Amino acid sequence: MKNTPFILIIGGLLLLSFSQCARMVSPTGGPKDTLAPVILKSTPTQFSRNVSGKEFEITFDEYVTLKDLQKSFYITPPMEELPEVREKGKRIEIVLDKDLQANTTYSFNFGNSIVDNNEGNPIVNYSLTFSTGSNIDTLKFNGIVYDARTMLPAAGAYVFFYENDSIQVPLKYKPSIITKADKEGIFIANTLKNRQYKVIAIEDVNRNYLFDPGVDRIAFEKEMFGPIDISTRPDTMPDSLWRSQLLPQVKLKMFAETKTRQYITGKTRPEKYKFQLFFNSPKPEIKKIEFDGLTTNDFFVENDAEGDTITYWLKDATRKIADTLLANFTYMKSDSTGKPVETFEKISWELPLSKSDRTVKKEKKKEEEKVQPVKLSFSMPDGTANEDGGFFMQVSVPLTRIDTSKITLYNINDNDKKSKVPFNIKVDPKNLLTYSITSKWVEDSRYEIVADSNAVEDILRQVNDSTLFSFNTSSPSKFGMFIFDVKNVKENLIIQVLDKKNKVVRQKTVTKSDVIRFPYIKADSYLIRIIEDSNKNGLWDTGNYLNQLSPERVCYLQKEKEKIFTLRSGWENEISVDVNEIFSNY
Repeated sequence: MKNTPFILIIGGLLLLSFSQCARMVSPTGGPKDTLAPVILKSTPTQFSRNVSGKEFEITFDEYVTLKDLQKSFYITPPMEELPEVREKGKRIEIVLDKDLQANTTYSFNFGNSIVDNNEGNPIVNYSLTFSTGSNIDTLKFNGIVYDARTMLPAAGAYVFFYENDSIQVPLKYKPSIITKADKEGIFIANTLKNRQYKVIAIEDVNRNYLFDPGVDRIAFEKEMFGPIDISTRPDTMPDSLWRSQLLPQVKLKMFAETKTRQYITGKTRPEKYKFQLFFNSPKPEIKKIEFDGLTTNDFFVENDAEGDTITYWLKDATRKIADTLLANFTYMKSDSTGKPVETFEKISWELPLSKSDRTVKKEKKKEEEKVQPVKLSFSMPDGTANEDGGFFMQVSVPLTRIDTSKITLYNINDNDKKSKVPFNIKVDPKNLLTYSITSKWVEDSRYEIVADSNAVEDILRQVNDSTLFSFNTSSPSKFGMFIFDVKNVKENLIIQVLDKKNKVVRQKTVTKSDVIRFPYIKADSYLIRIIEDSNKNGLWDTGNYLNQLSPERVCYLQKEKEKIFTLRSGWENEISVDVNEIFSNY
């Protein structure tokens, strides 16, 4: 073995020592950065006059980036094309394609899109405002935008200001001033002149600064509004708190107009015996329909709850019909001007190949042709049957026959003695697969419903096997009850109890001042919505801009500024409803 030179050994030890000393260690770090970038300067400076040129610049004290710029950035007054906005380290550059208009106040609004590069802290509601003339418009106006039906804030809605009072203005012309509602629906316009404006909120889906009926939601007031004095936000007060404390000068309720243009949007044939037509707007006016080889008497006709779908069920589903069914369809269709015109169209319903006799194997076909029993199912969505209903029978296809003499409802006492109870059974005209069963139910009792074999027959010529369903009604003590003492009723009202997903649990129409009870409601948290049903159709109706028709008024009840009402088992939650009071701040 050769001897290793002494100098190499010493060198290796030194190298090892240095490598240990140079080992990387994670920095301990300081407190998290929570501060927004600071603007050091801008060209032009804020509120400058006599500004010209096509390139502008904003400089910050740290590196910045742009977040969701397309959603946040807008210019007032609007331009034909938005400028190019570029990140340049600690700077943001704005480059225009065209010259600015003379003697005009501009505001480049970034919203919360300018954030620092590390932690994403935003500059809140930042805008760069300047004038191309010797005067600058700095008068203000504020308000709030709600969704007309839910009364939730219409976050992100555009609010347009017009100097012209014509109804046609938002359809034909771009606004003079633009602002945007924040996540709470609050808006503030900062560059108004000392004059009256028409104020309209528009969803502006197409970003064309126009109202597109059938596409955009809209909110309007018939009166004109002028600017007001708004105090400057104190430096120590958060922007969101300051905005929320401002008294809104207008409360705009945004709505989607009912689709008035009528035409067929689609069709489907999911089964041999089921044919559907879909329409653009509800309640199509059908003049005539002629089926190839069939008549209208060969079908059950079902109109859905929304009114824009018609389903034709073949009464004899075993009947042999073509894989493609043709029909001559005459109805009132909207022309290019929107006017309803009697129109003839040929409809063809094609059966999917998977359902066609041509693709079904003989063995499978024979199996399908065996008569299967009708499947009857029963349910109580509310957890009990009560005077408002709550007990239902469901089937998979429409029935052609119900023999009620073969269906028996029993009440069973504590000694297991059964007593027959009279009942009524009725199909839901908007859902031919659901039947409601009503009776004079006794609370906290046992029941049994028995359907003997051959009690019902469906369109597939299937009959039921003997079916028995046992259930219990519950005591009111296992549920809660809302009691509404409604006063000062001048218009019909609809009182709705909604669950936390805004689904209607129960509703009643009120025509006069009265005490209204909602029994047998499960213990949970609920919202209470009051609709002023001006046209007495039992529904909430939207508005129409060109007809200057506002949506029907809606109010969510509150208790101590909370919209949630808690209901417990055995509780009666009594709520006083003064109609004058609840709509006083609408």
